[in-house]
Amino acid sequence: MSYRNIAVEDCVLKFYKTLPKNIVQFPFNIKRALSTLNNCKFHSYQEYAERHGISVKEVIDYCESESSCTHQIGNYYIILFNDDDSIVDGHKIFSLGHELAHIIREHKLRSSITEREADYFSATVFCPIPILSKIKPKSTLSIQKVFGLSGAASEIAFEDFKNYDKNFNIKWHDKILKLFDFQCGLLKYYTEKCDEIYFSIQERKIAPMVNIPTEDDFPAGIRISIPRIDYEARHKIIKPVETAEIEFNPDLFNRAELDWLYPKSLGLS
Repeated sequence: MSYRNIAVEDCVLKFYKTLPKNIVQFPFNIKRALSTLNNCKFHSYQEYAERHGISVKEVIDYCESESSCTHQIGNYYIILFNDDDSIVDGHKIFSLGHELAHIIREHKLRSSITEREADYFSATVFCPIPILSKIKPKSTLSIQKVFGLSGAASEIAFEDFKNYDKNFNIKWHDKILKLFDFQCGLLKYYTEKCDEIYFSIQERKIAPMVNIPTEDDFPAGIRISIPRIDYEARHKIIKPVETAEIEFNPDLFNRAELDWLYPKSLGLS
C-alpha cells in the first residue's frame, strides 16, 4: 500500500480552505499561496546570494540542501529555494510545498518521519489522489501536464492513483471532491486530451494537434525535428506521411497543447 497519513491529508484540506478561491485550482500556484501567509516570505538561493554578496554554493552549504530550506525567526519564516535553470519547474514547486509543510505541521526537528510527512503534504497539495480517482488519467504525461508536476512526481502520483483506497479516509475523499466539484469536469477534459495526444503519438497513428509550429516559430538556436505531415485543416487532424515517423517531441507538445486543450469553440482560450 502507498504511504498515507490522515493528519497530513486533513491538513491539506484545511490549508485549501484558508486560501482565496481563485488560488485553489490546478495547476496549484504555490507561490501565490505562500504570498497569502502574513508570517512567511520566500526567496530563491540566487536572490539571497546576490543580496548578501555570496555565491550560490555558499547558500547551498548554509542551507545544507541543494533544493530548499526554511529558517524560523520567532513566528516568522523565510523559505529559500534553488531556482537554477538546470532544475525542472516541477521540482522547484515541490520543494516549496515541502517547506510549507514543515511550517504548517510545525515541525521543530527534521527526521525521516517529518521529511516523509512534508513530501506527502507537497505531493497531495499539488495533486490530490481523490481528484485523480475522479478524472482517471491513463498516462503519467497527462498528470504532469495538467497538474504541473515533474516527471518523477507524476510517476509516483500515477502509482498512488492505481493503488488508491478511498475508504482509508473517506470523509477527506468526499470533501476534496466536493471542494473541487466544479473543476473536475475541466480537469477530466484536459486529462483526456493530453492522453489522446500522448497515445496517438506513441502509437504513430494520428497526432491530434492543431496549429503545429514550424521551425521558424522557435527562437534561433533551438534545434527541433518537425515531422513530415499532411495537414487536414478542416478536420483539425494531422495524418503522418507513410514514410515519416512521428516521435514524441516535448517542444512540439508544449507549443501545440494550448490550441488543443483550449479550443476557441469552447470559449476556454
